[in-house]
Amino acid sequence: MERLNIKADLLYKQLKSYGKLAIAFSGGVDSSTLLAAAIRALGKENVLPIICSSAFSIKNVENIARDVAKALNIELHIVNIDVLEHEDIVSNGEDRCYHCKRLIFSTLQTYAQDFGFSVLADGSNFDDDDAKRPGAKAATELGVVSPLKDVGLTKEDIRAFAHELGLENSNLPSNSCLATRVKTGEILTHKVLKMIAQSEEEILQSFDFARLRVKYLVDRVVIEVSNRDSEQLHENADMIIEIVKSIFEDVLVEIAAV
Repeated sequence: MERLNIKADLLYKQLKSYGKLAIAFSGGVDSSTLLAAAIRALGKENVLPIICSSAFSIKNVENIARDVAKALNIELHIVNIDVLEHEDIVSNGEDRCYHCKRLIFSTLQTYAQDFGFSVLADGSNFDDDDAKRPGAKAATELGVVSPLKDVGLTKEDIRAFAHELGLENSNLPSNSCLATRVKTGEILTHKVLKMIAQSEEEILQSFDFARLRVKYLVDRVVIEVSNRDSEQLHENADMIIEIVKSIFEDVLVEIAAV
């Protein structure tokens, strides 16, 4: 706990140094912790949380983001970005995330500047491996700051800190955008993304999976959950597969716990 308190103090000191801070907000535990800490350090009038809404967004995640902002009594700014207008994103190559993050961060920076905020922060933490996160390169190139990472806050630290800050999503599992559900190299379309989103939403209406991914691999669709939910998945496999088959026509559906 003492180690966490030291890191928290360092974080508050760094946040105060910005004077004003815009935050690329997602509703996840990392950016929520950053937002709550920034409000404490700077006052909510000097903090601007911005969420990107796009074809890659997950509705439930956006709802969580709204709930967190409401609980913290701060206005959440929503910026709509048409990611599917950009060929280097739609082509879904190995560098898709880099191009997507560069588009998002640059758009949020421009939006923030219109409100008088010159610094944009993201919720990257000390455990994040930049070598496996192409979006980190885009953030660095654009000068996006990562206060949680800078002061050495790990994912475990952040969950504990979020609990101290009274955030209800402190134990929220990590998630990723809908584009990560599509096989690399397969063109991203509104149709496929909507079917993935609909499948996940309908499954979660009936089952409480901590982590759920409906992955489109062209020749098949894989319903993926965490190992902790393996029993629930297999006990209800027929019903869950039927949900997906009713949305994706004429495709093989598999299940997996990882």
